[in-house]
Amino acid sequence: MAYVLQTDRIVLRHFVKSDLDDLCRLYADKEVRRFFPDGVLSRREAEEEIAWSMHGSDELHPCLRLYAAMDRRTGSFIGRGGFVRWQLDGIVEVEIAYMIDKSLWHRGLGSELASVLLDFGFSALPVKHLIAVIDSSNTASIKTAEKIGMSRQRSVISAGRECTIFSISATDNERSARTHARISVLDAHR
Repeated sequence: MAYVLQTDRIVLRHFVKSDLDDLCRLYADKEVRRFFPDGVLSRREAEEEIAWSMHGSDELHPCLRLYAAMDRRTGSFIGRGGFVRWQLDGIVEVEIAYMIDKSLWHRGLGSELASVLLDFGFSALPVKHLIAVIDSSNTASIKTAEKIGMSRQRSVISAGRECTIFSISATDNERSARTHARISVLDAHR
């Protein structure tokens, strides 16, 4: 299996069909999904997301997709992360998206995953900045965005919820000394 990238603790790789049970468990957790407007997702919805991520994902760029996040030491599924296209005020934006299994919260894995996604995104995608759209009451995700150098831009209503848009430019990311994970880009375009 070709890995997309790895850090000291995380391997990010392309989804495969056998990830379905793990993704279903993650998406069925009400606590993990509480800040998402669609709440928990069904098995069929998780299956559709894996298919979307496996098969071309987005015509804008082949790296615009979600990836399975695995524990580098054990090989077990720990979450997912990647890039999602958003249309905000008529402008196409690219969001970094990250989600970690609840049993692994408060270990710095979310920040490590988000940080490496920034580095990967700026090296692989033709973008000048990346955003994060975060429910305004999701303090943990807000702290993660701030920790990786993202700045609060503005508030928006998305799917009936107040969200905060965070952003970071490629030049801010290059100057940032926040990188605490060694990144190895292995196969970005598989």
